[in-house]
Formats: sequence, structure tokens, C-alpha cells
Amino acid sequence: MRSCLAWPDVSEPTSPVGPLPAVPALLLDGEDDLRTPLESARAVGARIPGARIVGVPFTGHSVLGSDLGGCAGGQLEAFFTGAPPPACDGTRPIPPAPLAPTRLGLVAGTSRATRTLAAVRGTVADVSRQFLGDAIAAGQSPTPGSRVPGLRGGVATWSAAGIRLRAVQYVPGVAVSGLLRRGTTASTLTVGGRAAARGVLRLGADGRLRGRLGGQDVEGSIGGAAAAARARLG
Repeated sequence: MRSCLAWPDVSEPTSPVGPLPAVPALLLDGEDDLRTPLESARAVGARIPGARIVGVPFTGHSVLGSDLGGCAGGQLEAFFTGAPPPACDGTRPIPPAPLAPTRLGLVAGTSRATRTLAAVRGTVADVSRQFLGDAIAAGQSPTPGSRVPGLRGGVATWSAAGIRLRAVQYVPGVAVSGLLRRGTTASTLTVGGRAAARGVLRLGADGRLRGRLGGQDVEGSIGGAAAAARARLG
């Protein structure tokens, strides 16, 4: 917010410059960058003879600090050591966040219990993504006491043992509470709220959610997005 108080704050336009010198140049840009898109890097690189332009996959702005795949660091090291540049490929480490359902009826499932189970999965994934985003931005793991809000209610707090959820709502009317433990220790989650099939779920070390909601036995995976985020958080 402090950076925006003096906006707009710009210098006087510079005079047009001539052709840029043919010096070794490496231009790195995230393929998902919406602020300084890859097209801009290509336009600049086209003015520098022999410039190498690298689109870093699955990465947005501030490419050196936000690339989770090692492409940017590998390209930079190769550039300064004269080594052959490494390939930049792989898979997207964290899938994009889906559009959050506005009510339980829009969540996939054949019953209130199975839809509630899917809502709990979405809640765990959303909280994990928020803490992961904070960790990437800070360049370090969250500190004990750090908090993120539930999308539609409640709060999640980072602790040495794991993530403490207090009535966190990702889907309206489905409130999830409990301690999401890190590592291989199982976690217990209590599900309440006006829209939910209420009950208790156990998240095992194998990433499976099992329990009883609204009198119905349910079981399912925590989901790839939540598992990936939690794994990177440690």
C-alpha cells in the first residue's frame, strides 16, 4: 500500500535511443506474467543482437523469486559460467485455483455428505494455497502465529505443529475446524455449518479423508492441489 500512495510517480520520458549494443544478454520472463509479459521481453530482446530470451514455464511476475521449478536459476548460472543452458520443462507445480462455489449445491457430489466432503477438500486446498503464496512472497516458511482468512469466514493460523483451522469456510455454510498436522501424523477435522452434512473426518498420512458426515460414511482423496501445496509447505 505504501508503494501506491504517491502514484502516479514517474520520471520524465527519456529521449529515443539508437540501436542497442551487441553485448551478451539474457532476458528471463515468466510465461504466466501479466505485468511484464513475455511479449515485452521478446520486443526488448529483438533490439539486442544475439540476446537469449527464455520464457520460464509455470511462473508469473518476479521470475527469479517465484520460479519453483529451477529454470530461472539454471539459466542464470549457465549464462555466467558459459555452460550450456538447461532445458526448462516439467509440470505445473501448483495448479491454478478454481472458481470457488457460491453454495454447496454447486459442489460435485451425489449427496449432501459427498458434496460436503468435496467442500472440505476445497477448504484445505484454499488455506494451503494461501500460506504457500505468503511463503513464496516472503522467501521463507510462514512464522508461527501467521494467519490467513477463510474465503467466506473463519481463520487459519500457522503453528509449529501445523495449520489450525477455526470455522474456516470456503463454501458458504461449510465450516471446517481442526489442526492440519504436517508430516505423517494424521489430522482430525470437525465439519459444521448450516449447509453442511456435519461430522468428523480424519486425514491420514496417505492423503485420504475418511469419516462420517450426516450419518453417511465417506472417503476420498485430499486432492492434488492441496497435496502439492502442503508438500511444498513442509
